Amino acid sequence: MPRATRAYKKRKGFNFSGRKSNEIVIESSTAAIPVPLVEAPVSSSSKKLGDLNSSYSALQNLPFDIDEFATDLFGFFKLSPARREDLLGIGKLFECEEKFLIRHVSSRWLSLGPVISRILNILPALEEYFLNFTPATLLRKNLQKNGRNKRIVEALKHKEIVAYLEFISSLTPTLQAYLETFQGKGPLVHLLCVKMMELFKNTCEIYGGKYCF
Repeated sequence: MPRATRAYKKRKGFNFSGRKSNEIVIESSTAAIPVPLVEAPVSSSSKKLGDLNSSYSALQNLPFDIDEFATDLFGFFKLSPARREDLLGIGKLFECEEKFLIRHVSSRWLSLGPVISRILNILPALEEYFLNFTPATLLRKNLQKNGRNKRIVEALKHKEIVAYLEFISSLTPTLQAYLETFQGKGPLVHLLCVKMMELFKNTCEIYGGKYCF
């Protein structure tokens, strides 16, 4: 009976010639036979999250932190009924929606669209409240004690904030539709390629460009 293969081992990093390799080596009595490994395909869930994480990383390059701004605003009014009442009263003067801010969860993309939409709807009231309505002495006192209040005021003083909010708001419906597709039950891997192409196409068309597949 011929001498059988004695051992199997996974060779990591380099083969015998010094070149990088990703192989399993079968050692027999006469030779070492390299067998290439077949890498496992990327799952649809990990690829989906990769697309969304790339979009989120792009937003982090903006000189405006939407996560921090939305969280600061919600925290400022959350525990103070008097502040909320003042804001709603100012909102009536500007004919804004009589609704309170929505809590943003930075780990959930689905919350970003409604949060930004609500901020844009009451933005005139927010600017009036923080920049004009609040007494100067009280505001100065709060700014000295609380960095959150200072960040809100500094953000609202810059007119670019409207452009940033509108820009992010224009992207969220496309990303939200893509994400909701893959929250369904059952196998969805067959939709991954098509939905990725649709995502890229729809994103290009937002800014007037067209891409033919």
